[in-house]
Amino acid sequence: MEPADKKKRSLVNLFSFLTTCLFLFLAVQFSDGVSGAVSNFATKINKITDSLDKAVLGLSTDVNYTDYNAKTDYLSVNTSFETKGMAGLYNITTLFIKAVMPKDILMQGLVTVDKNKQIHLTYDYADLMWYYQTLVALLVFLALCVVLFPLFFLFFCCCRCCCGNCGARSQPADKKKDLCKKLCQGTVLIVLATGLLFGVVCAFVSNEQMQEGIRDFPNNMNNSIQDTGKYLNHTSGEINHLLVDNYNEFSDALFGVLDNASVAVTSQLEEYSNATAMLQLLDFAHNLTNVQTTLEDLKTSSNRLRVYASQLNDALRKVKKDLTTTLQDCKLDPCNAVRNNVSLLQTNIDFNKYVDRYFPRLPDLSDSITSIEGLGIEDIQTAAENGNENLNNVKKQIADSLKTGIGSAKSQITKSGQDIKTKMNDVTDMINEFQTSLTSTTKEPLEKANDYIAKYGMYRYYAGLTVACVLLLVTVCIALGLICGICGKRPDGFSDNCCNKGAGSQFLICAVVIMFIFGFVISVMTLVSVVVGIVSDKAVCSTFKNPSGSNIMQVLDDLVEFDSFKVSFSSMLKNCHSNQSVYTTFNLKDKFNIAEVRSQFNISEQLSEFNLNKSMFDNFKILDEGNMRIMDNLKNFQTPNLDKFTDELSAKFTNYNLNQLSDKIQEVIDTMKKTQDPGYEDTIRNLQLSQLHLSTYNEKILDPMRNLATQVMTNATELDSMLKMGSDSFNDAVNDLLDKIVKAQDYLLNHGADSLINITDNFKGTIITLVDGYMDRVEYQITNEVGTCGPLSAVINSTLTSTCDKILLPWNGFWFSMFWSILLYIVTIVVAIKLATLYQKYKPYGHGYVETEYLYDAYADSIPLNSRAGKRGKKKGKKSKRYEERHPPNAGHGAVARGSHPVDGRYDDMAPKHPQYLNYLATVDNTSRINHEAFTRF
Repeated sequence: MEPADKKKRSLVNLFSFLTTCLFLFLAVQFSDGVSGAVSNFATKINKITDSLDKAVLGLSTDVNYTDYNAKTDYLSVNTSFETKGMAGLYNITTLFIKAVMPKDILMQGLVTVDKNKQIHLTYDYADLMWYYQTLVALLVFLALCVVLFPLFFLFFCCCRCCCGNCGARSQPADKKKDLCKKLCQGTVLIVLATGLLFGVVCAFVSNEQMQEGIRDFPNNMNNSIQDTGKYLNHTSGEINHLLVDNYNEFSDALFGVLDNASVAVTSQLEEYSNATAMLQLLDFAHNLTNVQTTLEDLKTSSNRLRVYASQLNDALRKVKKDLTTTLQDCKLDPCNAVRNNVSLLQTNIDFNKYVDRYFPRLPDLSDSITSIEGLGIEDIQTAAENGNENLNNVKKQIADSLKTGIGSAKSQITKSGQDIKTKMNDVTDMINEFQTSLTSTTKEPLEKANDYIAKYGMYRYYAGLTVACVLLLVTVCIALGLICGICGKRPDGFSDNCCNKGAGSQFLICAVVIMFIFGFVISVMTLVSVVVGIVSDKAVCSTFKNPSGSNIMQVLDDLVEFDSFKVSFSSMLKNCHSNQSVYTTFNLKDKFNIAEVRSQFNISEQLSEFNLNKSMFDNFKILDEGNMRIMDNLKNFQTPNLDKFTDELSAKFTNYNLNQLSDKIQEVIDTMKKTQDPGYEDTIRNLQLSQLHLSTYNEKILDPMRNLATQVMTNATELDSMLKMGSDSFNDAVNDLLDKIVKAQDYLLNHGADSLINITDNFKGTIITLVDGYMDRVEYQITNEVGTCGPLSAVINSTLTSTCDKILLPWNGFWFSMFWSILLYIVTIVVAIKLATLYQKYKPYGHGYVETEYLYDAYADSIPLNSRAGKRGKKKGKKSKRYEERHPPNAGHGAVARGSHPVDGRYDDMAPKHPQYLNYLATVDNTSRINHEAFTRF
């Protein structure tokens, strides 16, 4: 940028700055001068508006309501249920119950309730059976199991004992397909045993969990009852806090506003009319005596300061002369420094100089004192009091006009407060009555339940444990039977061991017997448990966990009617689980209608009784003409220039600090002593005397003078502020006050009545806003906050957890374990019997073997020619070896001696009988037997 451009730009900026300053100056002067009245009026109107908002409308926001902060520790929130790995069983059980039961346990229209609360059953057998068909089928199946288990056990015993079947006796050798049968049936039995083991584990664990739930049931119910009592107490406390504590806070604030109604209204009227200038004038009139006293004190203090100044001046001249004489012959360096300081020592004030008599440095207050004495202070004070009395008369009339309406409003608020307390007392009494009834009605049943559980609970536990042990015993027998049957050797008639296939067969038969014997008991227990468990789960647990759409809940809604409040059971549960307030949950509109309470707090009618007398401002004057003339005399008061006190007395009284000078003299003395010159002894004594003089002058003259000067400056400043009253001068202040009083008279005379009505209307609006604020709080708190039902919902959920989850769920799991075992028993019995029969055979299917059925069929009908052979055979069998033990001719023992007895030709046409052929098979080569044994072990 060129230098010329820079210079031009700087000039433009300077011109803009000067122009801005000029306009600001003119604006200030314009607001103070030409448009002073308009600007002053606008400023005052803003001030009045702010003051009105603060003094009246702001009262509604000053009510700080306290909240109810009492903390309650509930025990029900800690109630929980751990499945301990049984979640799968319980889920399967729940799915099974849903499969065998309709979604709603109660058929639509089955149970109806009339107007007299009488229950009626309306049903058709066909529809009823069709609705509950799956449940009926389950119960019929279990009933058949109850009947058929002992019946088939009887058949089994007859078949085994009388007929030799069902594993009692078996053919000694395997058939051709027996190996495949053993493989298949063994595999099936392993699967069945695994399923039975699942039922055993579920039975043990569910029985244990059921016992824990039953054992904890009284304690859990007691916690629920305690939490219910805590909730009711907390709700009562919230109601009491809202309608007693908050009401007291509201009434104190409201009554405080009402009590100050006349003060608030008249204060606003004074603000509107600028009548407050009369109060300022009255204060100044009362302070005129203090002004006169202060002027006289200042005059006396000024004279004392002149005396102190004269004494200080003489003292410093003497010290200066003495030190100059003493140190004139001293050649030491410190002496030179002291001589230089002493030469400069003098006072900065001298109020007694000759010129001060004509041009006093301190103001002469004699004329001001004479002037104030001639004002007539008593007359001025009387005139000011008369003007203030006129204003007080207006205030009194306003207070009398508001008194009736304020009293009626207070009475209405008090009455409404009592009514709301009475209504809520009914609610709290109902709550307390319910709490007492709950405690009294549940105490004895809980104690009995606790006693019954303590006495008989273990029997139920041991019964369930016995059933679980039976299931375990069956599983163990089957497992041992499978182990022996799979891993053991074939049964041997000569040297049988304890873990061969024959032992496995016996274990399986034992398992079958146990299943038959205890199948009846388990079926009966399952039948009873199914009815109790399914009905309880659907009728109680499902209904209370999902109350919406339940037919049982609809019947309860029709049947149960609360005497204290109109609410259905289902809606109460729904609202409670939604954490609604006690007012909404129990539908307390009949007991406590918020709309009616709000109408009772309507005090508009009472506030309309503010009968204001508009004629009170007719011919109204604050100061009459005589009093105004007296007040004009204030303009004749000669005010002193009090600022000169501060200007003169704020300066230092000496140009050199006396204490510092004394220290310098001490340095000279110390230096002289160090020289040890006897010629300095007189000088040292004179210097010490000068030190003493300096200390005395500082203490007796200079310090008191400083203190007095400070007091004079303070009094002068206060007096100056008192006289100027915020203006530039006393005369300006007096003229401004008198002008305001005249304008206030004109305003009240012409506009006072209308302004009073407007102010009163604003005041009424503030009162109504204050009342509405409290009622809004009451309505919101009662409908949304007081007695929120979350804790009670937790109590209900805790109760359902204690009963449905901790007791009924293991109960259903236990009977499902038994039902599962029953289903497996039916198949297991058949498979176990068949497999036990196969395990009893001790001869493999091998070389040179002809199926026994074929031999038996070929020769079964052969008739022996010697009918006595049977009898002879029996007798011979007793005396000789068993035929099976004899060695055939090709058994390796040589040829049989033919003896002298020829072969009996009568028996040549007979086929060899079954025992003889088996005896022949027993002599088969051992090598062949071992080879077959390896793959026929199973």
